[in-house]
Amino acid sequence: MYVTSEGTTTRGLAGVRLGARTDGVRGKGRRYRSARAPRLMPETILQIAGNDRQEAVRLLRRFGYLI
Repeated sequence: MYVTSEGTTTRGLAGVRLGARTDGVRGKGRRYRSARAPRLMPETILQIAGNDRQEAVRLLRRFGYLI
């Protein structure tokens, strides 16, 4: 399973979708809050969705890859 922290702050689209504004955490010495949940990489999302296109699109939107 591949994850990233790119774009998960309160200012990033993925951070907003993952809830960084409402329940995010700010690490010691860090400026912005980040989402608690890890952001899955597209490869992992497609692997989880399998052949179900609707599930893949739903997950890609949830993790901020599609608008």
